[in-house]
Amino acid sequence: MTTPSSTYRPRILYLSLFSWMSVSGGRFLAPFLKEEAELSDSWIGTTFACQYAILSLLAPWFGHWADQREKRYPHKGRAQILMATVTIGTLSFSLHGLHYVVPLPVFHSLPFHILAQCGYATAFASLFPILDGMTVDYLDRLEGSSSSDYGAERLYGAVSWGVANLLFGVLLDKFGMFIYFPCAWAAALYSIVSIMLFSSSSAAAAAAVKNDSESNNHPSEATALLEAATTNGHQNHHQQPNDNTTDQKEDTPSTLALMGIIFGSVYGTFFLFCYFVLNTGFSVVENLVFLFFEFLGASHTLEGITVALTVVFEIPVFSLAPVLLKRHGVGLFLVMANVAYLIRVIGYTLIPQGHSWLVFLVEPLHGFTYAGAQASAVEFVNQHVPRGSEASGQGIVNFVRGLASVLGLISGGWLQEHCGPRFMYRVFIVCVAVGTASFVSVRCIPRYQAEENVQRDTPVGEAATNVETRQHKNGGVAQDETSSGAA
Repeated sequence: MTTPSSTYRPRILYLSLFSWMSVSGGRFLAPFLKEEAELSDSWIGTTFACQYAILSLLAPWFGHWADQREKRYPHKGRAQILMATVTIGTLSFSLHGLHYVVPLPVFHSLPFHILAQCGYATAFASLFPILDGMTVDYLDRLEGSSSSDYGAERLYGAVSWGVANLLFGVLLDKFGMFIYFPCAWAAALYSIVSIMLFSSSSAAAAAAVKNDSESNNHPSEATALLEAATTNGHQNHHQQPNDNTTDQKEDTPSTLALMGIIFGSVYGTFFLFCYFVLNTGFSVVENLVFLFFEFLGASHTLEGITVALTVVFEIPVFSLAPVLLKRHGVGLFLVMANVAYLIRVIGYTLIPQGHSWLVFLVEPLHGFTYAGAQASAVEFVNQHVPRGSEASGQGIVNFVRGLASVLGLISGGWLQEHCGPRFMYRVFIVCVAVGTASFVSVRCIPRYQAEENVQRDTPVGEAATNVETRQHKNGGVAQDETSSGAA
């Protein structure tokens, strides 16, 4: 049961959408807001915090809506929302340049720039739940693959992110911040075309398999092949139902129900707490680090090179993620990400002004932090949610990451402006170290180790019960439910 070779893989979406993110936000957004909108460090942190607050609140809802719409419009539901995300997001970002067209003071005021960024965030909230949900759903239904192969698709986003930022840094030094606007629209068009290609090819492949199966008059085999060839498991066809149709017709569980499943164990709670604390610290690096680099004396070109360097090390981590997850489990992968963050940020605090090139010594650790945290969180949540709830589950991941970013950016922006960037980074070093130590302590308890790699093929009604049951299983039965054993 394999998808036809003509079907586009999710990697084409990561290539286009990450290039769009690079030039409609990304690492250069903080310098953009400082130069274009004339915001202080504290207000930049507050603006980003508002953006992530919107993301965290709307991401689970958008994910649930996308799953429901995909069931109603197979091959089109999620893709339609994704195209709307890119279009509305680009329009909202373009409002930052409205004062060039209509030279009124209100269009160059602090509230207007914050509102423009909030509009961008409202649209952007659906991107990762849908994109990651489409990817893990595709992989789960492709023979020989599983959601643990997420990193192999996601690494194409890393490639796009690195190349786009490298080129964009050179353009910014040459043409200034105004180049943001034409680049954002060009990348938006590229993204919309990619989404249309992925959606239409999936629909065409599913239709071809269905027609071929119907011509051979094998209803049950047709159903199996159709599920393997699509990016969702809820197709409306006219064949006789088989024993699996009952599960397929079940409604997607609510976001609150999924949260109860994911947080319904000690291990799950501490896993997500560790992920939360890491993202409080990671948010200031991801969003404010270029302000720190400028404090050290770096140019935009050098800043772009640092992004490309991080990607060089991010790609192999995403590529090896399926092997590492199966061999060591999601817990160890997350711990590795935290340790890499701590070493990297400690290095930041030791770099003297005027020696910005020294950041090249620690920036490679970004790849281990981002790829490790993202791959482990996506896989952990996907292990615990029922089929058909992939986007909803990834919406919860974005909810946790968004809340962490709100806390990190509000406090980080204030600390950077009033206490300096070095002191700010030292505060987050302590926070992430505490979160890491708490999760490691829980992970060392044998009764919780069975949750490292639970099996996902669980009906909706049994998912919450099985997560709780795994905590109490001992001996051979518990070990049989984990892949490769707990690390």
